[in-house]
Amino acid sequence: MRQAALFKLLLTGAGLIALATGAALMKGGLYIGQHEGDALHLMQIIALMTEGAQPHRDFMTPIGMLAFWPIAALTGAGEAGRGAGMAFLLAQTMVALALLPALMWVAASRLRFWPAMLTVFAGLVLVLALVHGGTGRYVSVSMHYNRWAWAISLPLVLTAVLKPQYRRSALADGVLVGAGVLALMLLKVTYLIGLAPALLVALSMRRQVLTIGVAILIVALGIALVNQLYDVRFFWDYIGDLLTVVQSTTRPYPGEPWQALIWAPDHLAGTVVLIFGIVMLRHAGRRVEGMALILLAPGFIYITFQNYGNEPLWLMILAIILFSVPPVRKLTNAWGWEMKPAIRVAGLVALVLAAPAWINMSYSPFRHLLSAASDHVPMLPDLAIARDVHVRAARGEDAEARVAAGPMMGYPSAEETPAENAVVFLGERLPECRINQGLLATHRNYARTVAPYLGAAGDQVFVADIFSALWMMGAGAAPDGLAPWNYGQIQGFDTAEFLLVPRCATAPRLRRALLDQIESAHAARLTEIARTPALILYRIAPPRG
Repeated sequence: MRQAALFKLLLTGAGLIALATGAALMKGGLYIGQHEGDALHLMQIIALMTEGAQPHRDFMTPIGMLAFWPIAALTGAGEAGRGAGMAFLLAQTMVALALLPALMWVAASRLRFWPAMLTVFAGLVLVLALVHGGTGRYVSVSMHYNRWAWAISLPLVLTAVLKPQYRRSALADGVLVGAGVLALMLLKVTYLIGLAPALLVALSMRRQVLTIGVAILIVALGIALVNQLYDVRFFWDYIGDLLTVVQSTTRPYPGEPWQALIWAPDHLAGTVVLIFGIVMLRHAGRRVEGMALILLAPGFIYITFQNYGNEPLWLMILAIILFSVPPVRKLTNAWGWEMKPAIRVAGLVALVLAAPAWINMSYSPFRHLLSAASDHVPMLPDLAIARDVHVRAARGEDAEARVAAGPMMGYPSAEETPAENAVVFLGERLPECRINQGLLATHRNYARTVAPYLGAAGDQVFVADIFSALWMMGAGAAPDGLAPWNYGQIQGFDTAEFLLVPRCATAPRLRRALLDQIESAHAARLTEIARTPALILYRIAPPRG
């Protein structure tokens, strides 16, 4: 690619970063319209890290530290420091600036102008967006690490799959691949597991021995640096957290079963264009690219399967690959199809299928700018670092729950349902009820209820639900070793002084798993001290001995 074209790409990338960052920051804070549970999870981790806690060592999370470190590093301590809302927006810009050189290198070494322009646009929009994808028209910080991981995967996959234009690019390619692999390892390991086989095979088929060697060296140096900066047990603790989630029976996967991601109506078109693209590449004699896509296909589906919402963002990567590898000469397959237009049509279809999510992500910073501040309320008014984080009032204040309507409709009542479906704790059957909306209002109610029973400020309350977040609302301190998002284990219970059992849970299946563990091992330590329509509060006696 000529220098003039590269300069245009650089201006486009820098302009996009400046425009999206400016639109997001002009609001003066972060205004969230949906997925406040995910925002609460993020705020818990940022609050813990600003107080000196380390992921995996001090609290359990299967998400890597790179998802939180840029935000925590930019969040100021105390009332005068920068709030976590602005820190989140600035962290996205920081990640985009770090990604831009990788996108520019892929463009310079492998792509023509328009596929290169699409690559720069797609990668930066993924990082700078304020929604996870889809077509929902509200601002959300949910799964920001998934967006960042897809953005890192884009130049990583293109570097491995597409043929370099320069023979001496192996060193730079190795640095990019090594840095990308290390970033995915420290961000979300799911992506590395899904993509690694295709990356290794594609590079091996092209005999990119130097690239592979440099990449391995970069990863080894990165691991050594992390161990030096943190602790030699860092990766062991990280693996332990990952295994905890893998073995979880309460949430084996966050969305649809994997079969649905292949042939369900909203995914079948993507599957067809992926298979069609592979066939056309093989017919065109593009052996490396075709084999790489064959290996990428299960990786793409696995990553999508592990991501809530099951958004097939891999379609954009597929489109760019198909736009970038037309046959060198005119070629017709046995069906009489000319390969160059056939491959480009497949790329166009993949682009059209990917377009709704990218359109939504691309204007989400401007949607954030235009959102009405009067429609929002402070998300965590008792937490200093979250003073610039706001949530839509209807989501934060209005509590809604779903209960069984059997008695009203003439169906069997809860007492008549099979015992194996009931939630029984210490001999008492709990209501079959799920909180659908108003998570923050519900937890603030919990905090107000338990606050009079707490002694010193260090008292800890373990909530038998997906979040134990009362400490963020002025009620006690965070349980030691807690999981900001609980996957079915009782981390933090042993150091807590109180147990709160919600009568209406955010995650009833999880509540049941936690209460089963607590009753089987700690029932004798519990003494009921308070009861309201919303909760039952127990004091936890110290363990004997």
